[in-house]
Amino acid sequence: MTENSNIEATGMSASIQPSSPSSGIRKNRSAVWDHFDVENATEKKAKCKYCGSLIQYGNGTSSIGGHLRRCKQNPNNDSNKRRKTMTTPTIDERGILNSPSASKFDQEEA
Repeated sequence: MTENSNIEATGMSASIQPSSPSSGIRKNRSAVWDHFDVENATEKKAKCKYCGSLIQYGNGTSSIGGHLRRCKQNPNNDSNKRRKTMTTPTIDERGILNSPSASKFDQEEA
């Protein structure tokens, strides 16, 4: 028996190892890289596409991800937009305005 047939006979399959990239450059898998350009690979600095700040990414992408969340010029950042109230004022059957922003105390109701 050959070695592969011995492996298959014991219930194991022969696996083929994927080849590693020949260039040695690893693909950036984090989505934050869509918003940054690598400015200096030796110093591990990336430039924000929105404000132009240079951020060091030496220990991973957490620092550039944090900048992306705080960047004032990032158009996708929800924290930079003002939040609006979703309720609209209504008038009930007695003609009283019901609104979270315009409340009036009524002694008779209390």
